[in-house]
Amino acid sequence: MMTSTFDILPLWGTFALSLAFFFAATEVGFRIGRRRREHADFVESGSTGIVTGSILGLVSFLLAFTFGIAASNFSERRGVVLDEANAIGTAFLRADLLETEDRSKLRALLTEYTRIRVDIIRPETTIAEYFSVIRASEQLHSEMWQTVVAAGQAAPTPTHALAVSGINEVIDVHTLRVAVGVRYAIPPSIWLALYVVSAVGLATTSYRFGVSFGRRSELLPGMVIAFACVITLITDLDDPRHGFLLSDQTPMQELLKSMSRDN
Repeated sequence: MMTSTFDILPLWGTFALSLAFFFAATEVGFRIGRRRREHADFVESGSTGIVTGSILGLVSFLLAFTFGIAASNFSERRGVVLDEANAIGTAFLRADLLETEDRSKLRALLTEYTRIRVDIIRPETTIAEYFSVIRASEQLHSEMWQTVVAAGQAAPTPTHALAVSGINEVIDVHTLRVAVGVRYAIPPSIWLALYVVSAVGLATTSYRFGVSFGRRSELLPGMVIAFACVITLITDLDDPRHGFLLSDQTPMQELLKSMSRDN
């Protein structure tokens, strides 16, 4: 099961690690360039700028590509929250089609199900807590399914099929939400390529300053910070559990309030 590559790091840790890695790359590139300039047989090559521009163009493409994946996943996670709220709300209403005892039990299970899914979305949630809620949700699925099936067997009527369909939709949306939130994270291979190519791009840029001018650029630190900021933003978009850009849980929160009033 795939999760975010940076699950073990807080967001500020990702930014700090990226910053240190990219500054190290620029320093290495500059020192190699300056040492090359100090050689007695040094002749400046005009191809340095062409190579640097080509690599930075590739970096831009990779950043845009990766950002697009993360933004798409974030948008889909927000949409699934609304789909889940609608599915649970429908199942809650269809519980009225069951007998009194089964209706009360199913409503209580749906309310508890909604509560644990609302409570888990917070910045301090650990990956262990996240998977614990997934297991608890699946246990509640089993209890809800057994409730509607038993109710249908005890007093089979056409309306019971609607209650069964409602619970089935809740389970289906859960599967989709887990897939979008856990399995659709940016693969480690893309992160590796992004970091390596970005470091090479910054190193060649710094190399050019070292070999052409023998001094560091005052603007290069700003470029390093910009790269680190963009990668941190991509990380935030890619992680459904931590950071500043968590999916809006308002539909689920409003549903939980409504269910609590009706119980």
